[in-house]
Order: sequence, then C-alpha cells, then structure tokens
Amino acid sequence: MRSIIISLAALLLARRSTTSPLRPGSGCAADVVLDATTNIWKNYTLYPTNDYRAKVQSSVERIQDAEMKQKAMKVADVGTFLWL
Repeated sequence: MRSIIISLAALLLARRSTTSPLRPGSGCAADVVLDATTNIWKNYTLYPTNDYRAKVQSSVERIQDAEMKQKAMKVADVGTFLWL
C-alpha cells in the first residue's frame, strides 16, 4: 500500500504544471497566474545564519582532505532563508 501511495505521489509531482490559474472570488478582480519559473527572490540578498554556519563548520571538521575542507567551508557562506 505504501509503495502505491509513493508511486501516485511521484506521478502527480511529475505531471504538475508550472503555472496554476487562480479564479476570482477571494479578492482578485481577474484571473491570477502563478508562474513557478519566475525567481521572485532574485532582487533579495540572502545571508547565512549563525546556526547554519555552525552546522557547516561542525561537518567540515570531520573532513580529512585539506583541499576538500577548504572548498566545503565555502558552503557556510551560502545564504539561507526561513519561511514563516
């Protein structure tokens, strides 16, 4: 049963449209189309949080290869965000 549910979920996700028309009635005067291909965050700067940076540093400490360790540490500078 579980595998059937997982298969159906995968099928639905694979067939999902990148646009979703919303109908008027909830305050909209006309149809609204949400376009999943548009990056609404491109005008914002994301900053790494202290918690994220600490988790990356903790993981990097376990890497033995110095070159890989240096590359992995750059991940700590990747910006993050939190949905509220």
